[in-house]
Amino acid sequence: MRNTQRCSASVEGKVYIVEINETSVYNPREGEVERMVHNHMVSHTLTEGGIKDMFADMPHLVCVVEDVLFAFFSETGLMWFDTKLKMWRRLLDRDGKRLTELSTFTLKALAEHDGKLVVLYLFGIFEMGFNERVQCELVSLHRAGDRICGTVDWSGATGTVPSSFHFLHCVAVSS
Repeated sequence: MRNTQRCSASVEGKVYIVEINETSVYNPREGEVERMVHNHMVSHTLTEGGIKDMFADMPHLVCVVEDVLFAFFSETGLMWFDTKLKMWRRLLDRDGKRLTELSTFTLKALAEHDGKLVVLYLFGIFEMGFNERVQCELVSLHRAGDRICGTVDWSGATGTVPSSFHFLHCVAVSS
């Protein structure tokens, strides 16, 4: 069974297509496609028979900040793509710990704003019926040697929406 979950974004003139087992890079100038398999992100086998978990590490969201591709995966969380090593690396804080423990069910959008990563997620609340609170994290990104580290500069509620609300696309607008 092939899973068709995929996300795409453009970085430095190349198109990155992130799928469940691989990341492909298409260079339109050269007309070339390079596929990189990331087996380390696929869950271990369920049985001795070698059947892979059908709920393997799926990409859900992608975003580009300062020419770096970020993605949220269902199992490994928030990752960034290291173009030199051609592999996904976890976005950690300066102490080497995960930035957030968000799940696929709550994280709804990634965006870039003023060189920072914006993480938007929803939490159900009961106020005059069932609504959802839009929570936001504003993350500064720092290079630390060959790594990229994140620091949550601000976190808080930005509004309330009906439970039927869905993000279609997230775009940062400046005045």
